[in-house]
Amino acid sequence: MLPFKSIALAACLTSIASFGASLSASAEATGADGHVNIFNSTPGFTITGFYTNAGHGWTRDWLTDVVLTPGVGAKAVFSSAPPKCHQHIRAGWLSTAGREFHGHPIHINICEVSNIYFAEDEIFFD
Repeated sequence: MLPFKSIALAACLTSIASFGASLSASAEATGADGHVNIFNSTPGFTITGFYTNAGHGWTRDWLTDVVLTPGVGAKAVFSSAPPKCHQHIRAGWLSTAGREFHGHPIHINICEVSNIYFAEDEIFFD
């Protein structure tokens, strides 16, 4: 079982709740329905932020006080479904100095994916 956290992605953050779910159970979420799972797939790095940009600038950090340690995931829930499909996404990573640095953004059609995996230098999705 992977630990998950629930976050809301839209104009306002509505809630953060922790829960446990297996990877196979989480695959049921779809971006078109306003649900996407994000995973920290690194062996030793911590995700401190998750950001989206639908063409009007980067959102604030949707994880706020939550961090995703290696092997931990989060269920992202858009407050408006369907969300704007074409997004840029990026993660914030904990540096060795204790500060956040931003990874390179990628373009994604959020409506066509269920899971986003942040690896060391790559972002994968299915």
